[in-house]
Amino acid sequence: MKRKLALAALLSLTALLSPGLTGADAAKPAYCATPEYRQLDFWVGDWDVYDSDGKLQGHNLVEKAYNGCVIQENWRGIEGDTGSSFNIYDASRKLWNETWVSSHGYFLSFDGNLHGKDLVLVGTHLDANGNTELHRGVWTPTDYGVHQLWEISTDGGHTWTTRFEGILRHAARTAAH
Repeated sequence: MKRKLALAALLSLTALLSPGLTGADAAKPAYCATPEYRQLDFWVGDWDVYDSDGKLQGHNLVEKAYNGCVIQENWRGIEGDTGSSFNIYDASRKLWNETWVSSHGYFLSFDGNLHGKDLVLVGTHLDANGNTELHRGVWTPTDYGVHQLWEISTDGGHTWTTRFEGILRHAARTAAH
């Protein structure tokens, strides 16, 4: 009898101390658990960013946030400019959204999806003269890290001009980890 009481007490204690076994935890919804929320995980990291000529342009810390639902980017350019973006898969619209803001007062929101292994996002922005520009961002996982391209079109997408091309490599201070 003592043995059964001890076993029952041990099982009760285990259930109380194991968060994965409680009824309350089992009732919690699994937010952001579908595979779509993992599509941009290749971008998460601590990156040194170079232009296509190999010149250092800045540093980009890209982290998972808000229970893994959001990817937050924190940019610091070598000339002192800064910016940040929030990226989330919008399950209701079945697409990705990025909202970017910068120390230059720049705001951009754009949407899109995976095309092969590339994440392609497109949005509109008004230039200083009130003209509509299309912005397109493309993130591609590579053997060395990530290739990031930001292009602008002023003719409705017929032609594109590169505004920024980044070669993201794991930051030297974190590469040893």
